[in-house]
Amino acid sequence: MSSQGDSPFSARVVAILVAIAVISFGGVMVMAGWAPELRDRNQAGDHPYSTSALGYNGFVRLMEAQGYPVRVSRLERDLETRDWGLMIVTLPAYGNL
Repeated sequence: MSSQGDSPFSARVVAILVAIAVISFGGVMVMAGWAPELRDRNQAGDHPYSTSALGYNGFVRLMEAQGYPVRVSRLERDLETRDWGLMIVTLPAYGNL
């Protein structure tokens, strides 16, 4: 039988599990950093991705078809750049921009 101080796992298995945990945690942190770009865009609401009656995806498509440069963004830092003409800002129902 084994003595009471012996580990049930070998050092190699523990090292592999720790490596998997570190890589997984890093992946979660990277995905959290890109969360605004990875959100599901096909939701009803008053935003340019919505094809519902509340959204204005049709307006975005019309502007693109007319040859106007269209840029859609959910990032606050894009409000600071002034290289655009028409800007539509929709605020969240229960929050501030």
